[in-house]
Formats: sequence, structure tokens, C-alpha cells
Amino acid sequence: MAQVIEEPERKKGTVRFGTVLPNEKVEDEDFDPFDRHIEVPTANWETYIHFIKGSIGTGCLAMPSGFKSVGYLPGLFFGVFTGALTMMTLHLLMQIKYDVSKKMKYHVVQFPDVCELVMMEGPPSLRWLAKPLPIIVDFFIFWNHLGICCVYINFIADNFDQACHHFSPDTSLAKIHWELIITVVMIVLNQVKNLHFLSPFSSIGNILLTIGLGMVCYYIFRDGLDQPILRPGDVELFGKLYEVPLFMGTFLFASLGIGVLIALEDEMKTPSSYRKNPFGIFNMGFTTIIIIYLFVGVIGYYKYGQLVEGSITLNIPKDDP
Repeated sequence: MAQVIEEPERKKGTVRFGTVLPNEKVEDEDFDPFDRHIEVPTANWETYIHFIKGSIGTGCLAMPSGFKSVGYLPGLFFGVFTGALTMMTLHLLMQIKYDVSKKMKYHVVQFPDVCELVMMEGPPSLRWLAKPLPIIVDFFIFWNHLGICCVYINFIADNFDQACHHFSPDTSLAKIHWELIITVVMIVLNQVKNLHFLSPFSSIGNILLTIGLGMVCYYIFRDGLDQPILRPGDVELFGKLYEVPLFMGTFLFASLGIGVLIALEDEMKTPSSYRKNPFGIFNMGFTTIIIIYLFVGVIGYYKYGQLVEGSITLNIPKDDP
């Protein structure tokens, strides 16, 4: 949540998350929600780093499996389509957030509060939803992020466990121990509330992510793509089209962190740069993500074909030095 300086002539709003009303002297037509004071704002490059780190995760490694389900052409088409649809939807949500903030004269409004304010201004027959709707939105966002974090903890612990037993077969640490250790580390990191102070951690995460994807690409390209490993069947231009929803779900799980992507704008020093078309941070960041995901999906599927696993890391030889 953005840390807003409460100047003497300002007063707190009534929205649940304590947003700040504008100076009373500001005329309605001159009020801009982006004209706000953030205690420790994030620069554009820091926002881009957070954007990439908040969107690219273990789901990227599942993209080759998604291409195995639907084939090359549907995978490329629906990958671009899903990415473009997601970008348009998030643009719409953030524009509504801006319009509501401008109309109600709030500088910073969190996403659940946007739902409440919109319903308060909506049709009279639906205004009763204004109070329960933010709770419902918070509920789904909470369980969405909890589920994603559980997947990440399990994935990281599994990799640590395999590496530990490979280099030290007699170790007494089990997978559950790694999960507990990682959970404690994540709890500590989550105590850092300001995105500006989280930038170094996101930078380290992006570096490690680049190294990890580089290692995956090394094993894919090591023997050359022109002579892929022996496998039953060939790669297909068209796979099982009835599995397109599964592919789109995999892509959304891998790329979409709605709670992060919408909130990044609130902490920016120049929030107008976030959605500046066509070269705003949001568009450039999401385009980068789509390219990376489709690239990993295409080369991974071409290399391993029908033998590709749910995570491409499972195709890496375990006895390879």
C-alpha cells in the first residue's frame, strides 16, 4: 500500500485502506489522482523490475507442456491472444480505478475499494453489493496469492531437496524441512512493505531467474535443435484443440499477478508513465513476458516433443554433471 504523506491541510478519506482526500482548495476539474505525495516512491526502472519479477515464475517452465497439448500454431495464437486480452482487461481495470479516484477525489484507492465505490455509484438495485463486494474481492485475491505461493514453496523446496541429496546423499534434511525454511524466509521478506526497499531483492530474483532460464536453454540447445532427442511422434502444428482452455489457464497462471500489477502504479514517482501508450512500463513489461513465455514454450516443445514433462526442468538429465 502506498505510503502517503498526510499534509496538515489534508484529511483522511473514509475508504477502508485510509486513502487521502485532496486539498479542499483544488477545483474538481483540476484534480488529478496522480498529483500525490509518496514518502518513498519507486522510479520507473524499479517498477519495471518489480513487474518482471511479479509476473515471471515457475509457470514459465510449464509452457512447453502447454504447447504439447495444443500444438505450435494454436499455442502461438492463443498465447498472444490471452496476453493481449489480459493486457486490455488490466488496462480497463486501472482506467476505472483512475476514473473513480478522480470522480471521488481520492489520491490512492485500492482495488477492493474501487469495487465498493463503483457499486455505490451504480444502479440503485445493485448498490447493496457495495459493502460485501470488497470482502469477496479480498477473499479471492487472498486465496489466489496463497495458492500461487504454496506452489512456489513446493517447487523451490523440491529443487533444493534434489540438489541437496545429489551433492550430499546422507543429508537428514527432507523436503518438508526445506518448505519450512523457505516459508520462514518468505515471511521475513514480506515484512518489507515498501516497493522501493524491495527493489534490490527483486533485482536479485531477476538475476537468479535469468540464470535459471539460461541453464534450461543450455540443455535445450546443447545438442542442437536440428537433431532433437529421439522420441515417439513428432511435434505437431495442431494438437488437441479441446485443451485450449487448459493452455490458456496455464498461461494465465504463469503470467498474471493481478494483485501486484495493479498496485505497482500506486507506489510510482511518475504514475502516468505506467500506462503511457504504447511504450509505458505496463505495455513494455507485459510484452516482454509474452515473448519470454512463448520462446520457452516453443523451444522446449520442439526439443522434447511428446516427452516434455509438466515442468521442463524434469527433462534435464538428473545424472548430468
